[in-house]
Amino acid sequence: MYAVDISPDMILHLNRRIRDLGLGNVRTVLADPDDPLLGDRSVDRVFICETWHHIDKHAQYLTLLEKMLRPGGQVIIVDFQKKETPVGPPMEMRASRGEVVRELEQSGFRLVKEHTFLPYQYYLVFSPGAGPSPSDAGQVPRSFRPSPRSSRFSGTDRLGHTSRSMTGPCGPVGWRQKCPS
Repeated sequence: MYAVDISPDMILHLNRRIRDLGLGNVRTVLADPDDPLLGDRSVDRVFICETWHHIDKHAQYLTLLEKMLRPGGQVIIVDFQKKETPVGPPMEMRASRGEVVRELEQSGFRLVKEHTFLPYQYYLVFSPGAGPSPSDAGQVPRSFRPSPRSSRFSGTDRLGHTSRSMTGPCGPVGWRQKCPS
């Protein structure tokens, strides 16, 4: 599993947590803001949690992510709904669920699943490939509750599939704090 961030301070924090938790399957990567710096076909799943609004060139970034995914791979985006919530970034930094779905579909991804267990965020699962998303076909994507055995750093599944975690100043570690711009 890769824990990717653009902040040296966050990488240092993650390295300490990884050490303290005794995790042997997590590797940190200090990345560029516009490039996660992972190899082609190197991951099964990309998990972007509460940082989509920090990425400037979404289409360019999605092109890189598609190259990094192995066949059958997924991109998961969890971010704050574009409405007032007691936590999260300022409203002007948020992207609505619809905006995110449109951006990914325009870049060749399709929505394959949506989970609704989070009170303030949307949780969207995309796969590369053309075709209508389940919502376009009039179907409601299935939801599920996450396994209590899931990793705290990313969406790693119980089978040990490689995941990539994107964190940031509003990410899993500091999301209760006011998000800096």
